[in-house]
Amino acid sequence: MLTTLLNVLLMVVGFGLLIFVHELGHFLAAKWAGIRTDGFAVGMGPVMFSYRRGVGLGWGPSEPRVKALTGRGALDLSDADLERLGIGETEYSLRWLPVGGFVKMLGQDDMDPGSRSADPRSYTMCPVGKRMIVVSAGVVMNIILALVLFVVCFLVGVRFEAPVVGEVVAGLPAAEAHVVNGTALGITEPGIRPGDTVISVDGDPIVTFADLQMATAMAKPDTALTVIAERPGVETPLEFTLTPRKDPGSGLLSVGIAPASTTTLLDGRGVRGLDEALAGAGLTAQGVEPGATIVSVDGVPVEHYADLDRQATIAGGRPLTAVWMQPGQDPAEADRFVTATIGVEPVFEMFWQPALETGGPAEGDAALIGLSPLHRVTSTTPGGPADGVLMPGDLVLGVAGVSHPTLSTIRRTISTNKGEVIDLRVLRDGVEEVVSVRVRAKTGTIGIALEPAYDLNRIAAPIRDRLASAADPGSVVPTPVAAIEIPPNARIDAIDGTSTSNWTDMYRALLASTAGAAASGTGATVTLSITRPLPNEPRAEVPVALDAADVR
Repeated sequence: MLTTLLNVLLMVVGFGLLIFVHELGHFLAAKWAGIRTDGFAVGMGPVMFSYRRGVGLGWGPSEPRVKALTGRGALDLSDADLERLGIGETEYSLRWLPVGGFVKMLGQDDMDPGSRSADPRSYTMCPVGKRMIVVSAGVVMNIILALVLFVVCFLVGVRFEAPVVGEVVAGLPAAEAHVVNGTALGITEPGIRPGDTVISVDGDPIVTFADLQMATAMAKPDTALTVIAERPGVETPLEFTLTPRKDPGSGLLSVGIAPASTTTLLDGRGVRGLDEALAGAGLTAQGVEPGATIVSVDGVPVEHYADLDRQATIAGGRPLTAVWMQPGQDPAEADRFVTATIGVEPVFEMFWQPALETGGPAEGDAALIGLSPLHRVTSTTPGGPADGVLMPGDLVLGVAGVSHPTLSTIRRTISTNKGEVIDLRVLRDGVEEVVSVRVRAKTGTIGIALEPAYDLNRIAAPIRDRLASAADPGSVVPTPVAAIEIPPNARIDAIDGTSTSNWTDMYRALLASTAGAAASGTGATVTLSITRPLPNEPRAEVPVALDAADVR
C-alpha cells in the first residue's frame, strides 16, 4: 500500500514538474514580450495557497488580501497603482487538482477567443511575432528539459540489458539457427544457446539487448540474418544464419530469445510476496536473505542465470547445492557465505503441432514421451465469456465433446467454434460439472488462463504425432506412444518400478531409467505402470520403446 502511494506521489510530482516547466516557458516569454501576466498557476481548480509580491504567501487566492490592503482587486489596479503600492501584478498559485496549469495574461480569454483588450500591455495588442514566441515557448521549454534530463541520466548512469541470451524458445529461429563455422569449431548442435553474447547482426554492432530486438524486428521479411555471437568456452565467435518470423503477440519479427537474468535475488523493497516465496522455496530457513547472490552451484562458478540453468539440467532433477553471498558481504569473505539447497523443477519438452492457420505459429504441448498433463483454470477475464462460469481450480476434462484434451487441443477446439456455445466438462471440488460458454466470434477465445496440473499423475489424451521442427509444418513424425493403447485420464503409478505421484516424479523416474542409454547414445525401453480410468481396472504394465533422440 505504501509503495503504491509513493508511486502515485512520484507520478504527481513528475507530472507537476512537466507542467511547471511548460507554463514557465509561456510565463517568461510573456514577461519578455511585455505582456501583463495576472496569474501563474500549477494545477487546476480551487487555489491551495498563493503568493503575490507585496501581500506575501497565504492560503487561498491573494485577491482578498489585496482588497484588504487597497480596497480594490489586483485586476482593477493599473500598472502605476501596483508600482506605487509595491504589489506584484502576478499571483503565483498551487491548486488542488494536479491535472494541468496555466498562465493568465491580460486580454487572453480562452472562453471567448474573439475578445480583445485595448490595454497596450494586453496579449491581443502584442505584435504577432512576439505572440508566436509566447505560444511556442512552453513546448520549447519541455524540449530543453528533456535534453537536460537526458544528459543528467547519462552522467549518473543508465542501466541497459547486455545482449546476453537468457532463454531460447524451442522451435523458433534462434533455437534452430545454422552455425556456419560450427564444423570447424567442433559444434554439431544448431541454435543460439543461453549464455551466448550477440556482438553483431548483419555487420551492425550490438551493444544492448534492445539493439538486438530492434535489429530482428526491423529485418526484411523472409530474409536471413547473419548473427555473430560469443560463447563461453569457445575462443572464436560463432556465426549463425537465421530468418526472423512474425511474433503473433507483438506483430513484429522475432527470433525467439529473451534477455539473461542475474543470479542476484530481489532485495525485497516494494516486492510483494518475496519473503513468502523465499520461505516456500526453503531458502529463508537456510539463511538466504533477499538480495543475496549465487556464487557457485555444485562447485561450479556461475555468473549468469544461464549458468544456473545449465547446472540444473546437468543435475537431472536432483536438488542443487548453491553457495550464496549475502547482500553487503565482501566477495573476499568466502568463509561467511551461506550454503543452501535449491529444489529443481523439471522443464518438459515441447511437442509441436501444426499451426491452426496457414502462416501462424505452431502450437505446442509440454510433454514426456508424448504424454501431457491435464490443465486447470487459474483465472478468467473479468467480464469475459467464462467469467462466473468457470472457476479457478476447475480441472478441464472435456471441451466441445473432446475428452481430456491437451493444452493445444483446448485452444484449437475453442478457436474453431467462434461465435458458438460450447460445453466444457470440468472437475470442481471433486464433482464433475458441465458448463456452457459462448466463444467470442472475433477472437475465438473465452477469456481463461490455464496451468498444467503437474501435481497429479494423470494424463491428457496421448499425443500421437508431432512436428520434428516447429518451423516445418510438413515434418510430422510419430511420438513414442503413437501405437500404444493408453487411454486419456489414465494414472501413471510407476516408471520401471519407481512410484510416481506427480509429474516431477515421472520426469525424475524417466531420467533415471534412461540415464545409461543417454550416456551411450542409444535407445531404451521403459515400462509404465498405468491404471485405466475404469472401475475395478487392474494396473497394467505398458512397455514404451524410445529411440536415442527420445532419451537425450
